[in-house]
Amino acid sequence: MTRPFMPGWKRAMARCLLVTGSLAMALLVAEGTVRTRQYVKYGTFHEIGGFRRADETTHLEVPVPGSATATIRINSRGFRSPELDWTKPGGRIRIAFVGASTTFCAEVSSNEATWPYLVWRAMQEEHPENGFDYLNAGIPGYTVANSLRNLERRVAPLAPDVIVLYEGFNDFIYSTQRLASERGLYEKRRDIWSGRWSLALDLVRKNYEILVATWQMRRGARPVLRFEPDEITGGFRADLTALVAASRRLAPVVAIATLSHRIRRDQTAEEQLAASEAALFYMPFLDPNGLVKGYEAYNRVIREIARSSGLILIEGEDTIPGDSAHFHDSVHFADAGSALQAHRVILALDRSPAFVDLLKLKLTRI
Repeated sequence: MTRPFMPGWKRAMARCLLVTGSLAMALLVAEGTVRTRQYVKYGTFHEIGGFRRADETTHLEVPVPGSATATIRINSRGFRSPELDWTKPGGRIRIAFVGASTTFCAEVSSNEATWPYLVWRAMQEEHPENGFDYLNAGIPGYTVANSLRNLERRVAPLAPDVIVLYEGFNDFIYSTQRLASERGLYEKRRDIWSGRWSLALDLVRKNYEILVATWQMRRGARPVLRFEPDEITGGFRADLTALVAASRRLAPVVAIATLSHRIRRDQTAEEQLAASEAALFYMPFLDPNGLVKGYEAYNRVIREIARSSGLILIEGEDTIPGDSAHFHDSVHFADAGSALQAHRVILALDRSPAFVDLLKLKLTRI
C-alpha cells in the first residue's frame, strides 16, 4: 500500500508544528518543575516578591496584609512580624527595623529565622522585666528615599521606641547604574520575561546574564566602571541624613548597621567571583574590586553619619563569614548569617547607654 502524497509545504508545516509542540511541552515541563521547586522551598507557586500591592499612603509597593507562604507571614498591617497593639502599653519597648530586602529576609527559612525576630527574642530573654514587641518594616527593592516615606507613613503611627536602620545596597546599585549609563557602559535591561509570567524563563535569563558577565570578567572582555567614592555616595549621603533625622524625631534610640556582604578583600579570585555572582546581575559593569570599593565607601558614609548624629553604630560586618553557609547570595543572609547579624545588633544595643537608659525609663511606666 503506498503512502498518500503530501505536498512539500504541508510536510514543512507539519514539521514546524511538531517542533513547536515539542518546545511548548518542554517549556511547560520546565515551568512546572521550577514552580514545584518554588513551592517546596517557599510554599508558593509564584514569585516570592509577588504578594505586594501599591499602598495608598506611601505610593510604594508593600506586602499584602495577611498574606503568607510556607516561610513568610505578613501581619494585618503589612509587616513581616507578629500582630501589634495599635495603642502601645506604657512600659513596652517597640523596636522598628527599617530597610530593604536584607531586612525583610525572604531568603531565610521562616519569620523566626529573620534577624529582626532574633533581636526581639534575645531582648525578651535578656530583659524579662521589660516588655518588647517589634515590626519588620523592611521591603524588598526599597532605596533609602523609599524607606523614609515608609517610616513617615507606615512606621511612625506605631510609635517605635527604637529604630534600627540597615540601608544602602539598592542605593549602591542605582547610583552605579546611573554612572555607568552616563559613561556608555550600561543600558537598562528590558524586563521581557517577568517572574510573574514564567519563573523558568526568568531563571534562565538571570543565570545566562550572570554566566556571560562572569565569563567576560574572567577574560577581561568588557569595560569596567572606574569611579571615585564621592561619585556614587553623594545621593546616598543626603538621603541617609534625611532618614536619620526623621528617625531621631520619632524614636529616642536610633541605631544603624554597617553593610555586611559576601565578597571580601582577603578572598581568592575564585571566591570573590562566586561571591559576586548575584551582584553582577545588577551591576555587570563592575569587577570584584569595584564591588568591595563601593561597599567600603558606603560603610564609610554610614560610620560618618552615625558618629556625627550620635547614633548607635552597629559594627562588625566582617564577623559574618563571607561564604555560602551564611549568605544566600552576594548580600542576602542565609539562616546562619541572619543569626550573626542579629548578634551584632544585640551587642551594640546592650552596650549603648542610650538603650540602657530607655530600659530603665520604661520600667518606671509599667
